[in-house]
Amino acid sequence: MATETEEIASVTSAYRIRTVTQSRCDTGLDALRFGQSLAGCSKTVVVLGAPRSGTSMVAGVLRLIGVFMGSDLDDKHEDREFAFATDSNGKPAGIYQSLSRLFRLKKVIDSRNKDYAFWGWKEPLSIMLLGIIAPFLRNPHYIVIMRNPVSCALSAEHHAGRPAQRATGKTLDKCRQIMHFISRKNRPALVVSYESAIKHPRQFCQALVEFLGVSIPQEQLSAAEKFIDPERGYQEIITDPCIGYLERFEDAVLEGWAIDFERTAPVKLRILAGNRVIAETCADLPRADVADTYGQDYLKSGFCIRLDSAELPNSAVRVVYADTGRDLRNSPMKIV
Repeated sequence: MATETEEIASVTSAYRIRTVTQSRCDTGLDALRFGQSLAGCSKTVVVLGAPRSGTSMVAGVLRLIGVFMGSDLDDKHEDREFAFATDSNGKPAGIYQSLSRLFRLKKVIDSRNKDYAFWGWKEPLSIMLLGIIAPFLRNPHYIVIMRNPVSCALSAEHHAGRPAQRATGKTLDKCRQIMHFISRKNRPALVVSYESAIKHPRQFCQALVEFLGVSIPQEQLSAAEKFIDPERGYQEIITDPCIGYLERFEDAVLEGWAIDFERTAPVKLRILAGNRVIAETCADLPRADVADTYGQDYLKSGFCIRLDSAELPNSAVRVVYADTGRDLRNSPMKIV
């Protein structure tokens, strides 16, 4: 009978999965894989790791290969709806506060399971309540990123002012906690070395794609690979070519801006009352503030339109992209 080491070493693809006891391969990715993952089925992807270990990098790559990681994300790709284990100061919440957020989190999970076949989240403190919420998750797949604990500690000292000696111990404790959880769950898990991932970005992205059983175009895989750049720190991801804001709705006048990163021509918009189109406009007015942020190609990106008072509903109006029907941010909005 093959040993566990031999079984793990026998699994090969565009990357190699092997134990840390094996000799290092110049073209291989240092990773361990547990359990079987079936292609084509619904999955919930949970990113785990100690703070400053590379979880933001993993979450960013997952977004680029098509995993829905939330719509209300901060600059570290953390879904604010899953910030359930901390108080307003970012410290571990008290038991009653945690229970209150747990009930709220259960509703979020149920909603995501209903709306998305393939979704996930990243929040370093998830491990604190993961044992409780795991039964709510549909086919959970765990991705664990491990970084040299000394590097984690020095990063925490540099970015958060935490003493490196103490941070090193906390990093090791968190890694033990995560691996204890993984070892007790008979669920698919991929454990990857951060240092190896940034050294072999293509193999790392391929490892994620294969582990999750997804199929993506080569351009999408290349974009994910290019995202892995430790020198650039946290990076914003623009997953939708269109972005815009509905800023004001006063005295029947709508104001805001909208741009399309795939073309510089002014964006066409529709104004809806419920599902009924009551007006159309084009975002072609000068907006120096938008141009300063996104480039001079998008100088003409503003809109200002006065609506027919007789057409206005008692509730709110929506402003959507004419091409896709997607709402601008802050839409719908009630008249002031």
